[in-house]
Amino acid sequence: MGLIVASVFSAIIILITVYGMIKVFSIANKRKEIYLRKFTILQVQLL
Repeated sequence: MGLIVASVFSAIIILITVYGMIKVFSIANKRKEIYLRKFTILQVQLL
């Protein structure tokens, strides 16, 4: 009984961790996109 509860609990923790990592990664990707867009605009202006 305790083993099942422990495995379910660890699975939930892993899912939360993965979800959090995906969220952080997507936010970082969006920021990078914005940064790259600004950078390309700057390059175009310089040219």
